[in-house]
Amino acid sequence: AERTVIIAGGGAVASGARDELIRLGEATGALLSTTINARGLFHGDRFDAGVSGGFASDPAVELFPAADVVVSFGTGMERFVTRRGGLFPDASYVQVDVKPPGPMASGAGADCYVQGDALTVARALRAALESSPARPGYRTEEVAARLADSVDPATFEIEDGRVDPRELCTRLDELLPDNCGWASGNSGHFWAFPITHMRRWRQPLLYASYFGAIGYGVPVGLGATLANGGDPVVVFEGDGGAMMHIQAMETAARYGAHMLVVVLNDGALGAEYHNLVAEGYQPDLSLTPDPDLAGLARHFGCRGAIVDDLDRLPDLVGEFLSGGGPMLVDARVSRTVVS
Repeated sequence: AERTVIIAGGGAVASGARDELIRLGEATGALLSTTINARGLFHGDRFDAGVSGGFASDPAVELFPAADVVVSFGTGMERFVTRRGGLFPDASYVQVDVKPPGPMASGAGADCYVQGDALTVARALRAALESSPARPGYRTEEVAARLADSVDPATFEIEDGRVDPRELCTRLDELLPDNCGWASGNSGHFWAFPITHMRRWRQPLLYASYFGAIGYGVPVGLGATLANGGDPVVVFEGDGGAMMHIQAMETAARYGAHMLVVVLNDGALGAEYHNLVAEGYQPDLSLTPDPDLAGLARHFGCRGAIVDDLDRLPDLVGEFLSGGGPMLVDARVSRTVVS
């Protein structure tokens, strides 16, 4: 292989393979990437390409197609991880997993399948390479500089009284401590912003995408918070999903859950809005005039605030961390920004 991409999934996290996979990447000149279940695992490494698949950054989408080998650890490599094979059109696949071999997203099996624990196999592979010189592969200064570029450089006009959801998530990632867990509801639009723009490793890491339905972010985040030993958890939800389970904030207040709920409120069912616009239809039925979600949270016994200016974030995060109970931030994000 001249250009290898290593992809770590939830199985690599469970086996504690992070450091060994970084060393394997150094020996092979590989880019490091993850599924969303391991998002942030390689944060801080110069050759961390972030998430592979539908949430891949612009630099990763440019670099991945040159790969000639993809080695996955602890993931079934379903269709979203490879964009149905489109991210790695000329690559052979090596799949390492404890599960018995089975078809990948394309329906075909991996070119080479190794049934084994991610940490054990990564260590054995690196040991086998010790007598060989390290390969440069992807690991050039030009590639490192490209990976350091913005993950999404597209520009949008942000209307007054609204904020850019990408910048909001980037700043939250900087402000929240390492021991803050992470949970997100499911959508075809808003969840791309925290997944793509929050790059640090966080545990627990939960996606409430059960049944493909929206609205599970708040209750799943509440469960994660109560099980997190007192450490805080940030929970992301859209305005449509939040309205389905806003009553769970009363339970959060009653139990004193240290949970920061960030509602990315674009005043619409965002996925439906953008799809209707793209297809040339009137999007009126997808609009949801801004309810006072922060006011509802306060009535349920939580702290609540509306954010229409990112300069407020440091004070609000500081207020959340200094107290032990829940807070809901109703972030009025721009509908012009397409995920």
